[in-house]
Amino acid sequence: MWTTAILAGAVIGAGLALVLREFLPSTPKLQAAFDRLGAAAADETITADRPGRHAEFGAWIERRIGFAGFMRAPDKDLSVLGLSLHAHLARKGIYAAAVLAAFTIVGVGNLVQGQFSTSIVMVLPLAFGAWLLPDILVRSKATSAREDFRRAIGTYAELVAMEGYAGRHVSEALLTAAGVGRSWVFVRIRQELNRAQLSGQQSWDGLKRLADSITVPELAEIADIMRLAGEQEVTIYATLKARGKALRVAQLTDQKTGANRKSTNMTWPLLLMGGSFLAILITPAVSRLFSM
Repeated sequence: MWTTAILAGAVIGAGLALVLREFLPSTPKLQAAFDRLGAAAADETITADRPGRHAEFGAWIERRIGFAGFMRAPDKDLSVLGLSLHAHLARKGIYAAAVLAAFTIVGVGNLVQGQFSTSIVMVLPLAFGAWLLPDILVRSKATSAREDFRRAIGTYAELVAMEGYAGRHVSEALLTAAGVGRSWVFVRIRQELNRAQLSGQQSWDGLKRLADSITVPELAEIADIMRLAGEQEVTIYATLKARGKALRVAQLTDQKTGANRKSTNMTWPLLLMGGSFLAILITPAVSRLFSM
Protein backbone atom coordinates (compact mmCIF):
# COMPACT_ATOMS: atom_id res chain seq x y z
CA MET A 1 0.00 0.00 0.00
CA TRP A 2 2.79 2.42 0.91
CA THR A 3 4.65 1.59 -2.29
CA THR A 4 1.56 2.32 -4.40
CA ALA A 5 0.94 5.63 -2.60
CA ILE A 6 4.56 6.74 -3.02
CA LEU A 7 4.56 5.79 -6.70
CA ALA A 8 1.26 7.56 -7.34
CA GLY A 9 2.51 10.68 -5.57
CA ALA A 10 5.71 10.66 -7.58
CA VAL A 11 3.84 10.38 -10.89
CA ILE A 12 1.41 13.16 -9.95
CA GLY A 13 4.20 15.39 -8.70
CA ALA A 14 6.25 14.87 -11.85
CA GLY A 15 3.21 15.69 -14.00
CA LEU A 16 2.47 18.87 -12.05
CA ALA A 17 6.12 19.90 -12.26
CA LEU A 18 6.13 19.49 -16.04
CA VAL A 19 2.92 21.47 -16.41
CA LEU A 20 4.09 24.30 -14.15
CA ARG A 21 7.41 24.43 -15.96
CA GLU A 22 5.64 25.43 -19.17
CA PHE A 23 3.95 28.41 -17.52
CA LEU A 24 7.03 29.79 -15.75
CA PRO A 25 8.46 32.93 -17.41
CA SER A 26 11.42 32.23 -19.63
CA THR A 27 13.46 33.96 -22.31
CA PRO A 28 11.77 33.18 -25.63
CA LYS A 29 13.76 32.39 -28.72
CA LEU A 30 13.38 34.99 -31.46
CA GLN A 31 12.63 32.45 -34.21
CA ALA A 32 10.01 30.70 -32.09
CA ALA A 33 8.33 34.04 -31.39
CA PHE A 34 8.11 34.83 -35.11
CA ASP A 35 6.73 31.34 -35.80
CA ARG A 36 3.97 31.87 -33.23
CA LEU A 37 3.07 35.21 -34.75
CA GLY A 38 2.78 33.68 -38.20
CA ALA A 39 0.84 30.63 -37.04
CA ALA A 40 -2.04 32.51 -35.42
CA ALA A 41 -5.43 31.37 -36.70
CA ALA A 42 -7.43 33.91 -38.67
CA ASP A 43 -10.61 33.42 -36.66
CA GLU A 44 -8.94 33.95 -33.30
CA THR A 45 -9.69 37.66 -33.60
CA ILE A 46 -13.44 36.97 -33.46
CA THR A 47 -13.48 34.25 -30.84
CA ALA A 48 -15.57 34.53 -27.71
CA ASP A 49 -12.91 32.82 -25.60
CA ARG A 50 -11.00 34.89 -23.11
CA PRO A 51 -7.23 34.59 -23.38
CA GLY A 52 -5.76 32.62 -20.53
CA ARG A 53 -3.73 29.61 -19.59
CA HIS A 54 -5.99 27.27 -21.55
CA ALA A 55 -5.16 29.16 -24.74
CA GLU A 56 -1.46 29.06 -23.85
CA PHE A 57 -1.66 25.32 -23.27
CA GLY A 58 -3.43 24.89 -26.61
CA ALA A 59 -0.75 26.94 -28.37
CA TRP A 60 1.91 24.73 -26.76
CA ILE A 61 0.12 21.61 -28.04
CA GLU A 62 -0.06 23.06 -31.54
CA ARG A 63 3.68 23.76 -31.53
CA ARG A 64 4.84 20.50 -29.97
CA ILE A 65 2.42 17.89 -31.38
CA GLY A 66 2.58 17.58 -35.14
CA PHE A 67 -0.75 15.83 -35.72
CA ALA A 68 -2.74 18.19 -33.45
CA GLY A 69 -3.65 20.42 -36.39
CA PHE A 70 -5.12 17.54 -38.38
CA MET A 71 -6.97 15.48 -35.78
CA ARG A 72 -9.44 18.11 -34.60
CA ALA A 73 -12.88 19.51 -35.30
CA PRO A 74 -13.34 21.65 -38.45
CA ASP A 75 -12.72 25.39 -38.17
CA LYS A 76 -16.32 26.17 -39.16
CA ASP A 77 -17.66 24.09 -36.28
CA LEU A 78 -15.39 25.95 -33.88
CA SER A 79 -16.43 29.28 -35.40
CA VAL A 80 -20.17 28.73 -34.99
CA LEU A 81 -19.59 27.93 -31.30
CA GLY A 82 -17.25 30.88 -30.79
CA LEU A 83 -14.35 28.62 -29.76
CA SER A 84 -10.75 29.39 -30.58
CA LEU A 85 -8.44 26.74 -31.95
CA HIS A 86 -6.07 26.93 -28.99
CA ALA A 87 -8.87 26.61 -26.43
CA HIS A 88 -10.16 23.54 -28.25
CA LEU A 89 -6.71 21.95 -28.40
CA ALA A 90 -6.24 22.67 -24.70
CA ARG A 91 -9.48 20.84 -23.90
CA LYS A 92 -8.39 17.87 -26.00
CA GLY A 93 -5.02 17.79 -24.24
CA ILE A 94 -6.55 17.99 -20.77
CA TYR A 95 -8.95 15.14 -21.51
CA ALA A 96 -6.21 12.91 -22.91
CA ALA A 97 -3.73 13.73 -20.12
CA ALA A 98 -6.30 13.04 -17.40
CA VAL A 99 -7.19 9.62 -18.81
CA LEU A 100 -3.53 8.79 -19.44
CA ALA A 101 -2.49 9.72 -15.91
CA ALA A 102 -5.41 7.99 -14.18
CA PHE A 103 -5.10 4.64 -15.94
CA THR A 104 -1.30 4.67 -15.76
CA ILE A 105 -1.36 5.17 -12.00
CA VAL A 106 -3.91 2.39 -11.55
CA GLY A 107 -1.99 0.00 -13.79
CA VAL A 108 1.40 0.69 -12.25
CA GLY A 109 -0.06 0.33 -8.75
CA ASN A 110 -1.47 -3.08 -9.63
CA LEU A 111 1.86 -4.17 -11.14
CA VAL A 112 3.70 -3.15 -7.98
CA GLN A 113 1.32 -5.35 -5.99
CA GLY A 114 2.04 -8.24 -8.34
CA GLN A 115 -1.26 -8.10 -10.23
CA PHE A 116 -1.59 -7.64 -13.98
CA SER A 117 -3.96 -4.84 -14.95
CA THR A 118 -5.64 -4.40 -18.32
CA SER A 119 -5.45 -0.63 -17.81
CA ILE A 120 -1.79 -0.75 -18.84
CA VAL A 121 -2.77 -2.25 -22.18
CA MET A 122 -5.78 0.02 -22.70
CA VAL A 123 -4.21 3.27 -21.53
CA LEU A 124 -3.12 4.48 -24.99
CA PRO A 125 -6.39 3.61 -26.81
CA LEU A 126 -8.40 5.21 -24.02
CA ALA A 127 -6.23 8.33 -24.06
CA PHE A 128 -6.65 8.54 -27.83
CA GLY A 129 -10.42 8.23 -27.39
CA ALA A 130 -10.35 11.02 -24.81
CA TRP A 131 -8.35 13.11 -27.30
CA LEU A 132 -11.12 12.66 -29.91
CA LEU A 133 -14.03 13.16 -27.49
CA PRO A 134 -14.02 17.00 -27.62
CA ASP A 135 -14.19 16.83 -31.44
CA ILE A 136 -17.33 14.69 -31.23
CA LEU A 137 -18.88 17.07 -28.72
CA VAL A 138 -18.01 20.10 -30.85
CA ARG A 139 -19.57 18.57 -33.97
CA SER A 140 -22.77 17.74 -32.09
CA LYS A 141 -23.02 21.20 -30.51
CA ALA A 142 -22.23 22.90 -33.83
CA THR A 143 -25.11 21.08 -35.53
CA SER A 144 -27.49 22.22 -32.79
CA ALA A 145 -26.11 25.77 -32.93
CA ARG A 146 -26.67 25.98 -36.69
CA GLU A 147 -30.27 24.90 -36.20
CA ASP A 148 -30.72 27.69 -33.64
CA PHE A 149 -29.12 30.13 -36.06
CA ARG A 150 -31.46 29.12 -38.86
CA ARG A 151 -34.50 29.53 -36.60
CA ALA A 152 -33.42 33.06 -35.72
CA ILE A 153 -32.66 34.11 -39.32
CA GLY A 154 -36.34 34.24 -40.30
CA THR A 155 -37.12 36.56 -37.40
CA TYR A 156 -34.10 38.70 -38.18
CA ALA A 157 -35.12 39.06 -41.83
CA GLU A 158 -38.59 40.28 -40.87
CA LEU A 159 -37.12 42.73 -38.35
CA VAL A 160 -34.86 44.16 -41.06
CA ALA A 161 -37.88 44.51 -43.34
CA MET A 162 -39.76 46.40 -40.62
CA GLU A 163 -36.80 48.76 -40.15
CA GLY A 164 -36.71 49.29 -43.91
CA TYR A 165 -40.40 50.19 -43.98
CA ALA A 166 -39.63 52.73 -41.26
CA GLY A 167 -37.30 54.52 -43.69
CA ARG A 168 -33.92 53.41 -42.40
CA HIS A 169 -30.93 52.90 -44.68
CA VAL A 170 -29.83 49.36 -45.49
CA SER A 171 -26.82 49.33 -43.14
CA GLU A 172 -28.77 51.05 -40.38
CA ALA A 173 -31.66 48.63 -40.77
CA LEU A 174 -29.35 45.63 -40.48
CA LEU A 175 -27.65 46.95 -37.35
CA THR A 176 -30.82 48.17 -35.64
CA ALA A 177 -32.60 44.86 -36.23
CA ALA A 178 -29.60 42.98 -34.83
CA GLY A 179 -29.79 45.10 -31.67
CA VAL A 180 -33.35 44.02 -30.94
CA GLY A 181 -32.57 40.44 -29.99
CA ARG A 182 -30.54 39.33 -26.96
CA SER A 183 -29.81 35.76 -27.99
CA TRP A 184 -26.33 34.65 -28.99
CA VAL A 185 -27.37 34.62 -32.67
CA PHE A 186 -28.22 38.32 -32.66
CA VAL A 187 -25.06 39.05 -30.68
CA ARG A 188 -22.91 37.32 -33.32
CA ILE A 189 -24.65 39.21 -36.13
CA ARG A 190 -24.28 42.50 -34.28
CA GLN A 191 -20.58 41.88 -33.64
CA GLU A 192 -19.97 41.10 -37.30
CA LEU A 193 -21.85 44.19 -38.46
CA ASN A 194 -19.88 46.40 -36.06
CA ARG A 195 -16.64 44.82 -37.26
CA ALA A 196 -17.54 45.48 -40.90
CA GLN A 197 -18.46 49.08 -40.08
CA LEU A 198 -15.20 49.73 -38.23
CA SER A 199 -13.15 48.19 -41.05
CA GLY A 200 -14.87 50.33 -43.71
CA GLN A 201 -16.73 47.42 -45.34
CA GLN A 202 -20.37 47.14 -46.29
CA SER A 203 -22.70 45.53 -43.78
CA TRP A 204 -23.85 42.85 -46.22
CA ASP A 205 -20.24 41.85 -46.78
CA GLY A 206 -19.92 41.25 -43.04
CA LEU A 207 -23.04 39.08 -43.08
CA LYS A 208 -21.71 37.16 -46.06
CA ARG A 209 -18.40 36.53 -44.30
CA LEU A 210 -20.19 35.33 -41.17
CA ALA A 211 -22.43 33.02 -43.20
CA ASP A 212 -19.41 31.47 -44.93
CA SER A 213 -17.48 31.03 -41.68
CA ILE A 214 -20.29 29.17 -39.91
CA THR A 215 -21.88 27.46 -42.97
CA VAL A 216 -25.37 28.96 -42.73
CA PRO A 217 -26.55 29.59 -46.32
CA GLU A 218 -29.80 31.23 -45.16
CA LEU A 219 -27.80 34.16 -43.78
CA ALA A 220 -25.91 34.42 -47.07
CA GLU A 221 -29.25 34.75 -48.89
CA ILE A 222 -30.21 37.67 -46.63
CA ALA A 223 -26.82 39.27 -47.33
CA ASP A 224 -27.33 38.92 -51.09
CA ILE A 225 -30.77 40.52 -50.87
CA MET A 226 -29.39 43.44 -48.87
CA ARG A 227 -26.52 43.82 -51.34
CA LEU A 228 -29.07 44.22 -54.13
CA ALA A 229 -30.88 46.89 -52.13
CA GLY A 230 -27.70 48.76 -51.24
CA GLU A 231 -25.92 48.72 -54.59
CA GLN A 232 -28.87 49.07 -56.96
CA GLU A 233 -31.22 50.97 -54.61
CA VAL A 234 -34.01 48.49 -55.18
CA THR A 235 -36.89 48.28 -52.70
CA ILE A 236 -36.64 44.70 -51.52
CA TYR A 237 -38.25 44.86 -48.08
CA ALA A 238 -41.40 43.08 -49.22
CA THR A 239 -39.22 40.33 -50.68
CA LEU A 240 -37.17 40.21 -47.48
CA LYS A 241 -40.28 39.89 -45.33
CA ALA A 242 -41.62 37.13 -47.57
CA ARG A 243 -38.27 35.35 -47.36
CA GLY A 244 -38.30 35.52 -43.57
CA LYS A 245 -41.81 34.12 -43.45
CA ALA A 246 -40.84 31.35 -45.87
CA LEU A 247 -37.90 30.40 -43.64
CA ARG A 248 -40.13 30.18 -40.60
CA VAL A 249 -42.74 28.10 -42.45
CA ALA A 250 -40.03 25.74 -43.76
CA GLN A 251 -38.61 25.32 -40.26
CA LEU A 252 -42.06 24.64 -38.85
CA THR A 253 -42.63 22.03 -41.56
CA ASP A 254 -39.31 20.37 -40.74
CA GLN A 255 -40.22 20.29 -37.06
CA LYS A 256 -43.60 18.71 -37.82
CA THR A 257 -41.94 16.14 -40.06
CA GLY A 258 -39.44 15.30 -37.34
CA ALA A 259 -42.20 14.98 -34.75
CA ASN A 260 -44.20 12.67 -37.03
CA ARG A 261 -41.09 10.57 -37.64
CA LYS A 262 -40.49 10.23 -33.91
CA SER A 263 -44.12 9.29 -33.34
CA THR A 264 -43.85 6.61 -36.03
CA ASN A 265 -40.66 5.27 -34.50
CA MET A 266 -42.40 4.97 -31.14
CA THR A 267 -45.04 2.64 -32.65
CA TRP A 268 -42.70 -0.34 -32.88
CA PRO A 269 -41.55 -0.28 -29.23
CA LEU A 270 -45.19 -0.03 -28.13
CA LEU A 271 -46.15 -2.98 -30.35
CA LEU A 272 -43.22 -4.98 -29.02
CA MET A 273 -44.18 -4.18 -25.44
CA GLY A 274 -47.80 -5.15 -26.06
CA GLY A 275 -46.75 -8.38 -27.74
CA SER A 276 -44.50 -9.23 -24.78
CA PHE A 277 -47.35 -8.74 -22.28
CA LEU A 278 -49.67 -10.82 -24.47
CA ALA A 279 -47.08 -13.60 -24.66
CA ILE A 280 -46.69 -13.54 -20.86
CA LEU A 281 -50.46 -13.83 -20.40
CA ILE A 282 -51.07 -16.68 -22.84
CA THR A 283 -47.94 -18.72 -22.05
CA PRO A 284 -49.44 -20.54 -18.98
CA ALA A 285 -52.63 -21.39 -20.87
CA VAL A 286 -50.70 -22.72 -23.86
CA SER A 287 -48.42 -24.77 -21.59
CA ARG A 288 -51.42 -26.40 -19.85
CA LEU A 289 -53.05 -27.07 -23.23
CA PHE A 290 -50.04 -28.98 -24.55
CA SER A 291 -49.46 -30.83 -21.26
CA MET A 292 -52.94 -32.35 -21.27
